[in-house]
Amino acid sequence: MVAVAPIAPGESIQRGRSRERQLRDRLGIPGAAEHVLIFAETSHWDPNWLHTSDEYFDLRVKHTLDAALGVLEAEPARVFSVECIFFLRMYWERVPERREELRERINAGRIRLSGTGITTPDTTLPVEEAIVRDYLSGRQWLRSHGMTADPSVAYLPDNFGNSPALPAILRAMGVRYAAMSRIDGMHFPGDDFRGAGFYPRPGSSARTLDDLGTLDFTWRGPDGSEVLCHWNAFTYFQGDMLAWRGIIRWMNRVFGWRDRSAGHVAGKIAGYARRLLRVSRTPYLFCPIGCDFNDPIPDLSGLLDRYNDESFPRTGVYAVNASLEDYLDLVAEHRHRLPILELDPNPYWMGFYASRPQLKQRCRKLTNTLLSTEKLLAASPGAVVEAQSLVRDGWDRLIVSNHHDFITGTAPGRVYLLEQDGWLREAEQMAASALQMATAAWPDHAREAPEGPPQYELKDGRLEVRTRWYRVVIDEAVGGCVTEWTVPGASRNLVRTPSNDLVVHRDTGGLWRMGHEYRGGSFDAIDRVSRHRATLTVEPHAGMIEVTIEALLDKHPTVRTLWFASDSPVVRMRMLGVAGRRRTVTCRFHPAVRPDGLAMDVPGGVVARDFGKGHAPTFWAASSFVHVVDREDSRGMAAFLGGPGCVTADSSGAIEWVVLRNAPREMAWRLIPVPAHPAWGANDEQHGIDYAVWFTETGDWRANSLPMAAEEALAPMGCATKHVRQAARQLLITPPEVLLRAIKPAEDGRGRIVRLLAYGHEPIAMQLVDPALSRVILCDALERDLSEVVVQERSFTLTPVGAIVSFRLLP
Repeated sequence: MVAVAPIAPGESIQRGRSRERQLRDRLGIPGAAEHVLIFAETSHWDPNWLHTSDEYFDLRVKHTLDAALGVLEAEPARVFSVECIFFLRMYWERVPERREELRERINAGRIRLSGTGITTPDTTLPVEEAIVRDYLSGRQWLRSHGMTADPSVAYLPDNFGNSPALPAILRAMGVRYAAMSRIDGMHFPGDDFRGAGFYPRPGSSARTLDDLGTLDFTWRGPDGSEVLCHWNAFTYFQGDMLAWRGIIRWMNRVFGWRDRSAGHVAGKIAGYARRLLRVSRTPYLFCPIGCDFNDPIPDLSGLLDRYNDESFPRTGVYAVNASLEDYLDLVAEHRHRLPILELDPNPYWMGFYASRPQLKQRCRKLTNTLLSTEKLLAASPGAVVEAQSLVRDGWDRLIVSNHHDFITGTAPGRVYLLEQDGWLREAEQMAASALQMATAAWPDHAREAPEGPPQYELKDGRLEVRTRWYRVVIDEAVGGCVTEWTVPGASRNLVRTPSNDLVVHRDTGGLWRMGHEYRGGSFDAIDRVSRHRATLTVEPHAGMIEVTIEALLDKHPTVRTLWFASDSPVVRMRMLGVAGRRRTVTCRFHPAVRPDGLAMDVPGGVVARDFGKGHAPTFWAASSFVHVVDREDSRGMAAFLGGPGCVTADSSGAIEWVVLRNAPREMAWRLIPVPAHPAWGANDEQHGIDYAVWFTETGDWRANSLPMAAEEALAPMGCATKHVRQAARQLLITPPEVLLRAIKPAEDGRGRIVRLLAYGHEPIAMQLVDPALSRVILCDALERDLSEVVVQERSFTLTPVGAIVSFRLLP
């Protein structure tokens, strides 16, 4: 959706201009400057992409930070930006002799932080709470070491798309500004063999912004949250070659030659301004400098001063070195000129949604284990100190996995094995030990006697399962697929074609993209398990039966397991197998619905999406569920994906999600590697995914409480989940339509922080249960207090302003 904000009253504009003058005076921008080109300089540092973090630090980061401190000393007006805390923290630990200088430069605003994240996190795959902890942890590290910087911006220059609900996450953290580079439909050098004229692609986010003639806009999330956002349409290193001729500077190597002459620099600035003026609605133009691991440009201040002295009077374009936040502060004074967009900047790439799926599942499981342990410890009479310490250390390691080359699975196999896998193993061991300690404090009360197992009959390779919720038929002759699914009150079969089918695709793609996303690649279905015979076995358990289906697909064995429970309409499933090289395998259901689109949760909220956008098929990243609903009778099917999911659907109702993927490297015409994507890695080991299916009777995702149903459907089997619920209810009682995401110790030691996912703006009535708690303070997700909440007779009400609500519980 696009809306243009109305012009503010003249008096408001005049007040804004007064503030704008103050901002310009601080940056040394003359009043005569019709246009201002802001060069924001950084150095993009990936904690572990082509190299491990130790290798990157020794190869480049230490030298770059040494050089940055040097130019800041030599050029009093210069600033240098740092995108995230990871390597800043490493420099602090390994170069102690420069700590005071570093702290002084940060506190003086000479080193500008464009976010407090430990990483620049991917925002399509992690749970939103992991993203919040990323920024919270970085901010807490700064505070604990005497650094007071508190930026109000989140710079995500290299993310491969972003959650359309990112505004909700940022607003919850008190962040006003965002900036990104990679959005769907844009051209990025070296990642395709199509010419630049092919872009921006029709129907894409890039085309929308290009047609509107702006790189700045108010980004509105599905919950109504808004942030002022900038798009780097010409890469996040547009200005890196200011003082060079050639192709690119990367890793501080120049693919070209140096030219600091006045004519060259003026020509470069003119070129940048020309491109940016076409897509600017304000007097301000943003030119980022910051390719991977580059050093600062020598004497940048001198180059810009010379340009301003010699060329500004003629061009009217004034050039200044400042920060991204400075730029957005200036643009904010002209916000009335900018469009308001409900932007979904996806899919930029789709293959990374499912590259190394077992890595993503480990991150998800680890996040949930840490959140569960925190809830148990919060309600324990004598919380185990050792367990709390393990949880803190577990979060510290997990947070790094948010990085846009970690959870995405886009690091080479060598880096994954040398560093990423080890970090996750350490965190998993810590989380498992902490959970065991926390659970030990809770007595394992006898469970209610379960219902008897479902009725079933296996005859001639045909299994029929009956419960009060459904009747399901599975047939060995069609690969062990579901051929019938009926529910009480509906006579029709709810599946059109054999479902829980496995479809294998020949995929020439790699870690970032599927084969059909670029010229010269391909993604083609070549076989499906329903064409082959399978073997079924059934094993009864208390209250459920376990069905195992073994079949060959693409010459590899596959195992699907289904659990039919007497007490739930949801059928839990698991698929395990091995994918051959250059193969992607999907699980396919074909419910008897005619949907208009699909709904799914994403980090920060729930969105409705079309079936296709830019690619056929279009795969989307779903956090934990996807829902299709018939446009006439509102019956539907929800799939719960223990991934996150990589899902596609079409107007016939067919829905598929990736269960196996082994696409090592993007190749065009099966011969030519794509130059911008050098990392590769095979996934030859057995892997798979947990998922679940529920045929909903009527209503949308909200009517069926799918976020809460997903948490239940994907929870580990056993009693830990029961203990977590009991623990939470000993502190406070929340409405069933609200997801209680976190209960954690406050970073400053003042009470506990509670975080809810509200998914709406209706008042939330809650009740304190723990008699030791009596005060409630509304805060943001970075734990800055906002306002006291009235508590009467241990009850209080919050009215959400967005999907994510945080508050502090105090004695």
